[in-house]
Parts: sequence; C-alpha cells; structure tokens
Amino acid sequence: MSRFHFSIIIFFCISNVIFGQNNDLQKDYKEIKFGKYPGLQTGAVYPSKDPLLRDEPTLAEKQFQESKLEYEDFHFDRQLIKYDIFMDELVISSQQFQNEIILNADLVSYAEFTDGTIIVKRHLNPSYKHHRNGFYRLVWSGEYELLSKHRKELQRFSSPSEYYKFFSTHTDYFVLKNEEWIPVESPNQLIKVLDVDKKEFKKHVRGLNLKFKRNKDEFLIELLKFSTNTRKAQ
Repeated sequence: MSRFHFSIIIFFCISNVIFGQNNDLQKDYKEIKFGKYPGLQTGAVYPSKDPLLRDEPTLAEKQFQESKLEYEDFHFDRQLIKYDIFMDELVISSQQFQNEIILNADLVSYAEFTDGTIIVKRHLNPSYKHHRNGFYRLVWSGEYELLSKHRKELQRFSSPSEYYKFFSTHTDYFVLKNEEWIPVESPNQLIKVLDVDKKEFKKHVRGLNLKFKRNKDEFLIELLKFSTNTRKAQ
C-alpha cells in the first residue's frame, strides 16, 4: 500500500471519530421532543407574569438555567428549566411549542441546575401542609437527607397612590431517614432528636464559626455529620 493511500485511510478514520464526537455533543444539546416521552409535560402553558407583581416566583434570580433532568428512566442534559416556588412546579422552555411548558410533577424526580441547586421529588410528608407537588431542595445527602422547602406567599400592598403585589418568602427544613420526616423547628430540638451531646457540638461549630441563623445550611449539615461520626465512633 502506498503512503498516499495509507494517509487517506488514516484521515477518514480520524474524521469519523471527530464526527461521532460532534454528533454525541449535539445530542446533549437537543431539546426534549415531548411526543417521545409520554406524560412528561402536562399540556399546560406556564402563565405570563402579572404586571402588578414586583417579585419573581422562581427560586433563583435567573428565570431559566441549563439543567439536568430525570424522568422515570430517562436522563436529559442542558434543558432550560426554572423552578416556580409559588406554584411548586418545574417549567421547561420549549422551542418545539415556542412556549414555557409545565412539567408533570408526578413523573419528574430530579433537576440539577448550573448553580449547583438540586431539586428532588419526595412523595410523602404527611404532617406538612405545604408539601404540595413534593419538590424540595436537596441540601445534603448522607446517612440522612437534609431537605428544604422554599415557599412564596402572595401579598398585596395598597395605598391611595399605588397598588402592587409581592411575595413573602419562607424556608422550612426537614431531616429524612428511612421515610421518617423530622421537621427542624430549632437547632436544640434537632440536637435532642438526634441524641447529640449538645455541649460538644456547640464547641465544634464555634470552631467553625457557624451560627444557625446566619449559616442554616452549613450548620445543619455539620450537625448531621457530627451525629453520624459520633455514632460510628461508639
């Protein structure tokens, strides 16, 4: 075989590899075609924003973020999704329908946003009246799950000169283990429930310069880690 023919063969081999990689990359960017995944969308178009509303109903300041999405056994990357806290709905920006479509909350199990926020679906929290569609932010996962429920409630301001609407925001924390939900009412309450040595833990978090009111996520994560490590050391 001549050098020329050998070079041509090598060129086509390399081209096929690169073309295949580009095809894989393009697949990652492809939008979900709803017809292929029955039940993924509710068919409901996400409503436009009330012009009197001064706040955003979403978790993040950015309306849409590129996200990973899990639905039954399907996994999607780089989907433009936002989480509406007020409605407790995940919404996808669909070029296919040229609209914003509400996803089926009964089927979507997981959404991970580019800012690191993870939203998970949990089916039961019997004593919690704000469970709604069951979407929670996954704060930490280990022996326990630390979850937070973000809520927004619509408020109205009225005066002789102006009228507008806004949201009040609320966050509730839960510890979940073996389907048992523990609402976090206060750090001392959770310390007692976990049977942690209060004095030793307070000393531990002082060394980390953590305070519950200022660093709720980090404080509760350290408490759960401390509980797990203490039990393993016994």
